[in-house]
Amino acid sequence: SSVVTFMPRQAGSCTISFGDYKGSEYITDSTVGLPKCLVQSRFLKVQQHRVRMPPDSDNIIDDWLWIDYHDRINVLVEAPVEQDNSQERHFYVFEQSKYALENRNSIAIVGGIIEPGEQAEQAAQREVAEEMHVSCLTFKLLGRFRTDVNRGMGWTNSFLALDCKKITERSFSNDAFNVEEVGVADTERQDLQTVPLSKLRELAAQGKFLEIQWTATVATALLQPELQ
Repeated sequence: SSVVTFMPRQAGSCTISFGDYKGSEYITDSTVGLPKCLVQSRFLKVQQHRVRMPPDSDNIIDDWLWIDYHDRINVLVEAPVEQDNSQERHFYVFEQSKYALENRNSIAIVGGIIEPGEQAEQAAQREVAEEMHVSCLTFKLLGRFRTDVNRGMGWTNSFLALDCKKITERSFSNDAFNVEEVGVADTERQDLQTVPLSKLRELAAQGKFLEIQWTATVATALLQPELQ
């Protein structure tokens, strides 16, 4: 069925509102009527959909809870080549914890929200510059993946960033996104590390990337011909 995305209705249309969600919303030909907004913030919107399932049947599910969330990027970033005579490629990872990780640390890669008005590759370039202080010549799109096929939660755009070099100043401006940047308050502690390709393969095989988006991006990147 065809997919329709549209900007949300005016703030105040939700039962509970912590802020105005300005991302896109999702409906298809299987959506019956207009969704009912239950709660929203600037990060997401939870709605009650009425869904015809299967699409060609008379069966309607009245309480299909759906979460619209800003689309995101994940990037596996190659570290700049150092003059240490090493022939093995190296990559940046973080060691960090997140609220949902049961107080455990995880190996992670750079990620972030695609701000309103940004394209996925623009967001990837911005996040890599902000988090790792490098710019990369190549951003290879690995795919665009739905986070949860039943409940939504936006799409993740996965990238492999290659041919990178260190920068001391931002080589581009994102001033247009500073005033109401959605992801600006999503603070976290991160320990940036550099690991060789062989170690990266071990970390992925051992399940050390505890978020499925990180795992999917790294695993897909490792299958690319550039890393064989």
